[in-house]
Amino acid sequence: MVMKKEGVRAALILGLILNAIFFPTLWGGKTLLMSSWDAPSIMPSGAYDADPLPSHIGRTPDPGAPAWTIEPWFKIISNQYWTEHDLPLWNPYSAYGTPLAAAMQPQPFYPLAVLLTLHPTALTYDFFIIGRLFVAGLLMFLFARLFLGFIPSLFAAVTFMLTGYFVTFLNMPHLSVEVLLPGVFLGFELLLRQNSWKAVIATAGIIFLCVTGGMPESLFLAVSFGCLYFFFRLAVTPGFRERPLSRLGKLAAAVALGFAFSAFLLLPFLEFMSISHDTHQAANMGDDMPGLVSDGDQRATILYLLPRIFGPVLNTIFAGFSGWTGMRGYWGITPCLFALAAVLCCFVRKNTAYPNQLRFLTAFFAGALALMGLKRFGSPIINWIGRFPLMDLILYVKYLEPLMAFCVAMLAGIGFSLLVERRTRSGYFVVAAIALLGVMLALAGWSLPRVLELKDFTFMYYRIVLAGMLVVLAAVILLIVPLRWPWAAWGFFGLLTVELCLNFIVPSFYLSSHLPSVRSSPYTGAPYIDFVRERDRDHYRVFARDGFLYPNWAGVFELADVRSVDALYYRPYINFVRSFLRKSGDEQRSHGELADRFTGLHGSPYTFDGDLEQRFLILSSIKYLIGFGEFGSPPSKVLEEIVAQHRTQNLRGLSTDFFQVGDRQIASGLFQHPPSHRVSYKTVIDPKRPIFEGVAAIKADAQDK
Repeated sequence: MVMKKEGVRAALILGLILNAIFFPTLWGGKTLLMSSWDAPSIMPSGAYDADPLPSHIGRTPDPGAPAWTIEPWFKIISNQYWTEHDLPLWNPYSAYGTPLAAAMQPQPFYPLAVLLTLHPTALTYDFFIIGRLFVAGLLMFLFARLFLGFIPSLFAAVTFMLTGYFVTFLNMPHLSVEVLLPGVFLGFELLLRQNSWKAVIATAGIIFLCVTGGMPESLFLAVSFGCLYFFFRLAVTPGFRERPLSRLGKLAAAVALGFAFSAFLLLPFLEFMSISHDTHQAANMGDDMPGLVSDGDQRATILYLLPRIFGPVLNTIFAGFSGWTGMRGYWGITPCLFALAAVLCCFVRKNTAYPNQLRFLTAFFAGALALMGLKRFGSPIINWIGRFPLMDLILYVKYLEPLMAFCVAMLAGIGFSLLVERRTRSGYFVVAAIALLGVMLALAGWSLPRVLELKDFTFMYYRIVLAGMLVVLAAVILLIVPLRWPWAAWGFFGLLTVELCLNFIVPSFYLSSHLPSVRSSPYTGAPYIDFVRERDRDHYRVFARDGFLYPNWAGVFELADVRSVDALYYRPYINFVRSFLRKSGDEQRSHGELADRFTGLHGSPYTFDGDLEQRFLILSSIKYLIGFGEFGSPPSKVLEEIVAQHRTQNLRGLSTDFFQVGDRQIASGLFQHPPSHRVSYKTVIDPKRPIFEGVAAIKADAQDK
């Protein structure tokens, strides 16, 4: 009963923190949709909006991934669930039709995603992605509470919930799995403690949820890390060693049962992967192994403490305020102070009441954190692990970040418990603060020569370093000022929360940038989309370029598209498209347009003025071409081919000039309707009286593609 009450209290506190941080999006009419104006969606600039797009600074290094995948997919899945009353197994709108559930990332059976599909809007999407942070924090509290008191567990929960990896990649699909990491550890710990079949079912259920979250790499790392934790705890805890075979058997049963529950997803995924093209299998990447990829610049380590020291995440001061700073995640100074104190006190036995259980946990999480840090930077001590089967498919430099954040959160909670429960002297924490300050200044100084070479933006570097020093100073003041418990504990908790709000979220989301209004939603469509939908009664396909109707967004409006952006592509599909559209010399390219995506935006003008390209249009049943201006050099060869099919018919003087929309300014006006520069236009063809129909006959000796 006490644990339930504490769980409710923790949930309320975590919920209040998230509501305060994200109040503008949850209750203030703003949205976190990346497809609104951070990446192309239905328009080159995002959503269709008559108002001019304000200047803003990016808050993530990868705005396109969510904007082109889960944000349109959720609407497609919603239509299949609640309009067509069918299971979302297949996406008929992209790439001539492609697997949906088997691709994993669409996560159509993830519980939070199913709730979102009931009414997918910009606002409900915001609740979905922020709700995942709430799940992360609550599960972290429940796991930490098995070892720590209420406030230290809450300290660990906030550290994990607001960790930089989650905030920076807030919209990414793989967070659906990664926020469940504490749940995996919670299940494995209950298996060890209870050794019951009830715990087996609970753990299997958590693994099932991880599978439905839709990211195989994150799933593999979470379950593998959890198993290592299980083996470690079994080895070092005398009470667990009494019946080791029974516990190992129940671990095997829980993992097997969890994957058995998920077989309806895993088996199609494995089959799809065997016939797919992706950027993880070495055979598709010129024998390059993702498992061996590493970051080469160790100076980026300072970003774990000071995330904006080199500028906003996509505006580094070292490249004229443009480009990625190298930040993959951050932890903050306050969590690192208590994590360092936990490790320091682990080696001090005098005047320290450090329970063996916490001492062993500190050793495990500190050792794991050190190894994962070495793996990120490619140390030969651990980098070889990326050569093993399955492990060679994982991009460790990215997907180890939530595991590292989990280690820091648990270590911070342990260190905080030593302080608030008065298990050791506060002087050790002052020593840890001074040591952390030295490390921070040393790491910042490592990049000082580069900063001194700059002419602009150096104030950002010095300002952030000063802010970091003030955080350490505030922590030292709280340590030396004699405050009564629990005021001292809540003081540090407040310092933690304020730092994790101000070090990245507030400046990146609200101060140096702007969030779009919920009215700027790509789900509402655009006039040109309505134009096509009204006329596409025979379900022809569309092709768009110049950033219009970006891949996967056509399906939101039930339009079929030949393009696709996904992690997995049916290999014959990508080979088919390449054989018609790939430029000479691009055969060995493994990244970019027609290598790992087909967007209509990058790498090719897509004028369709060649015979092979026009054959692609015919074989693909493409009727609608969308973009700025004409396709091909005027007079359009594509349109000449259309008219050529009807030369023997009376076309009432129709010529290729009839199809000309106008110059680029007129075409832009047609799509965007600037309020102060209205462009008049009209349709001279009565939709009820079509002028011609097109029929394409393929010769028997046509090239089989």
